[in-house]
Amino acid sequence: ILMDINMPVMDGECALSVIREQEQRTGGHIPVIALTSHALKGDRERFIAGGFDGYISKPVLMDQLREELQRVIPQG
Repeated sequence: ILMDINMPVMDGECALSVIREQEQRTGGHIPVIALTSHALKGDRERFIAGGFDGYISKPVLMDQLREELQRVIPQG
């Protein structure tokens, strides 16, 4: 999932929390990449520590997106 952090009604961090709670009940793991305009020093680390599997800042560069998808999604 590419999860926009700034969504109406429920932000990306709250949505991720719901996903992670469901994973605990059902097993498995859904890779979720934070997609955000937050690009300050430490933002990547904060989102990863908050449970995201990856991080991409806007504007999205296709090479960076490809690299992050390859890193986060299991190959095989």
